Amino acid sequence: MRAARNTLIGLSLGLLLVVGALLTLDLGSFKPLYERIAAHNLAREVQVAGAMSVRIGRTVMVSVDGLNIAGATPEAEPFAAVGSAKVHLSLPSLLDGVIDLPLISIADTELNLEIDEQGQGNWPTIETTEDAADDAPSALPVLRVGTLNIDRAEVLSLNALNGRHNDLTIAQLSATTETTALTVLSRGSINQRAFDTTLAIDGITSLLDINQWTVDWVGQVGKASFTTHGMVSSLTEWGDSALRATLHADSANEFLDTFSLPQVDEGPINLSAKIEQRDGVPHLDLDVQFAQFNLVGSAVSQDPATLQTAQIDLVGRGPNLAQLGALSGQDKWPSTPFEIAFQATRDGAKLRSKLCVSTVTR
Repeated sequence: MRAARNTLIGLSLGLLLVVGALLTLDLGSFKPLYERIAAHNLAREVQVAGAMSVRIGRTVMVSVDGLNIAGATPEAEPFAAVGSAKVHLSLPSLLDGVIDLPLISIADTELNLEIDEQGQGNWPTIETTEDAADDAPSALPVLRVGTLNIDRAEVLSLNALNGRHNDLTIAQLSATTETTALTVLSRGSINQRAFDTTLAIDGITSLLDINQWTVDWVGQVGKASFTTHGMVSSLTEWGDSALRATLHADSANEFLDTFSLPQVDEGPINLSAKIEQRDGVPHLDLDVQFAQFNLVGSAVSQDPATLQTAQIDLVGRGPNLAQLGALSGQDKWPSTPFEIAFQATRDGAKLRSKLCVSTVTR
C-alpha cells in the first residue's frame, strides 16, 4: 500500500510538472513578429532593442527591454522610448469578463509630443473600420490594476502653434489597489518645478466605470497647493456628485511660469469650485481670484445628464484685457481694463445667451 501510494504521489507530481511546462510557454522568440504587428497598427517603425519575454500560464507575463517607437517621419525625434516594461494579466479573470492586471511596471521612459503649425499631432492613430465605427457602443469591460509603478519617465511637449513647450518629469509614481480603494502617490517636476501629490479613491469596482467614487486629492505644484474632496457619482449623472476643489498660490506669475504661460500683472491665486445639490437641483459655483483678475459664476441644471435645461451666469473683471487674451492664445485684444458679463439659458431646443464686454476707465 505504501509503495502504491508513493508511486501515485510520484506520478501526480510528474503530471503536474508536465502540465506546468505545457501551460507556461515562453514566446519571446516571436519578437520580430510582435514588432511587425505593432508597426502595422501604429504605421511607424517599432523596435525592441533588448530582451522580450511573453510567458503564458494562469498569468500572462510580458516583459520588454528597450522598446522604441519611431517618429512620424524618419527625420523626426523618436516618439517614445521605454527602457523596461512589465505587464501581468490574469487569464482566469477573463472568463468572468474582468481585465485584471496584477502588475504594471514601467521605467526609464521618454515620450515626445509635438503639434505642428497645422495643428497636427505626432502621435500614432489606430484606424478603425467603418463597420466597427457604426456598431452601437457596448458595455465597457471591468478593469482592475493591482500595482502600477512608473519610475524615471519624461514627457516633452512642443506646440508650434503657440511656441509653448513643457517638460514633465515623473521621478516616481506608484499606485496600489486594495479591494475597492486606490492610492496613487506621485512626485516629479513640471518645467523644473517640483510636484508632489497624493490621490485616494474609494468605491472602485472598475477603473472604467466611475460610480459613487469618494475622492481625496491633495498636492503641491511648485509653490501652488491644491485640494479636491468629495464624491463623484458618474460622468453622465454628475449632478448627483458633491465635490469641492481649491487652488492657492501666492504668485500667479510663478504658477504661469510652471506651465509656460504668459505673464500678467502680479497677484495671488485663490480658486474655489463646488458642485452640490440644493433642493434636489445640481449647482456649480465658481469663485476665482487670479492675480488681478476676478471671476464669479454659477450654473444650475435640473437635467445635468443632457443639459436640456440649464442656466449659466458669469461675471469677470480685470485690469488688462490683452493679458487675458494672451492666456487664451489671442494676441490682438486691447490693453484696457474690462468687465465681462455672460448669461445663457437653455430650455429644450431654445437657447438664449447674452455677452457684454465693456472697458472701464481708471
